Amino acid sequence: MTDILFMSSGGASMLTTSFSLILMLVIFYFFLIRPQSKRNKEEQKMRSSLPVGDEIVTVGGIVGRVVNIKDDDILVETGSDRVKLRIKRVAISSVTPLKLEDLSSIVFPLHAYLLIRVMQEGIYFERYT
Repeated sequence: MTDILFMSSGGASMLTTSFSLILMLVIFYFFLIRPQSKRNKEEQKMRSSLPVGDEIVTVGGIVGRVVNIKDDDILVETGSDRVKLRIKRVAISSVTPLKLEDLSSIVFPLHAYLLIRVMQEGIYFERYT
């Protein structure tokens, strides 16, 4: 009779142990694995949809503007001395989209007064420097 009591309590403790192990795995998945995979998908989407002209920051901390994109290689222009670096697409950590105000520093760097009119979009931008 004592053997039956030990078996029934052993089965219950095994069930409790397996339930707690499954619960820990589910919690581990929802708090660690799933958010990391979402972040990886967002980074991959950001790197694949990178247009020319956007400002980027590399994993190593280099800040520059995208000049040319060719497959996995990206040509980045850094600083006012216009040094060009070739980096891989996976080395990009963040992207800042090109704004209309930044367009004047790329296209017309020597003009003191700049008036950009984009007739197709109906956007009028004036800048006095």
